[in-house]
Amino acid sequence: MVSAGLRQGNVKRDLEQASLTVKPKHAFGKNVKISFQNPNPSLEYAYPFIAIFWDESGDLPLDVIPDWTLFMAWLNDCNSQNECESTTAEGTVTFSAADPKSYYYYEYNGFGYGYFPFRNGSYVVCYLNEIYESDDDGAAAATELITDCKRFQVKKPKNKIKKKAKVNPLSTEIGVGEAFQAKFKAPIPIQNQWIGLFPAESNGPPKGKLDGKSILWGYTGCPTQEGDQEETTNCVKKKKKGTVKLNKKNLADDCEFAEWPVQPGIYYMCISFHSNEPYNLFKCSKAITVS
Repeated sequence: MVSAGLRQGNVKRDLEQASLTVKPKHAFGKNVKISFQNPNPSLEYAYPFIAIFWDESGDLPLDVIPDWTLFMAWLNDCNSQNECESTTAEGTVTFSAADPKSYYYYEYNGFGYGYFPFRNGSYVVCYLNEIYESDDDGAAAATELITDCKRFQVKKPKNKIKKKAKVNPLSTEIGVGEAFQAKFKAPIPIQNQWIGLFPAESNGPPKGKLDGKSILWGYTGCPTQEGDQEETTNCVKKKKKGTVKLNKKNLADDCEFAEWPVQPGIYYMCISFHSNEPYNLFKCSKAITVS
């Protein structure tokens, strides 16, 4: 983690007056805003930050720091992962796909935690102090709670986000080397919404999870896989409808079968509403034949 920067001073904290506030429930696809108060923010070599942890069972204790394997996202109290220029007694930080970058991504865990929007489920947010023995670059001597953590939930996506979504290919029969094009409609557009190309499974569209199956993919709101943010490859622009075109530039780097040109066969274009694994909220098009 990148620390918040040097916070000089020896003012003793009154932890009983510190507070952390978050709405108990958030709609799927919405930002998560956290408010805090810390009447005595100055402590030598201490760096306050806000951290979000996954809480699958919904019963993590709130008076201890959760296991760091559940760590998902963080922001310094100045609402950035960059060094803060001054102490902050109170304020608000916002977790979103938009800059400033706030996720912590660990590629080996089960969910690819950190990308937005947060999937439905339970979470814990904690107001923490990372404390060092000096101002050098050594490891933190301790990480402590400033106040008790808070629990919040991201609600299940509304049924119409999938039920009323549509992906209509401009052509259901194309030749080898031709681009895949489709019109799409998303009744509730979200950040990082994307459309991928998938081979048929059991003579039909893909089922279950899409993890590692997309041959091509592209955002619905951004022209390239680089997104529209400077700090990440997130795509914040949301689109309810439009057209996507997938070709060589859209090859998926996490699929061992991805190649261009796409070989003869039956394929489907699917719009996905999850930006981190497992990709299991999606809607597919009619079959597209490549010959």
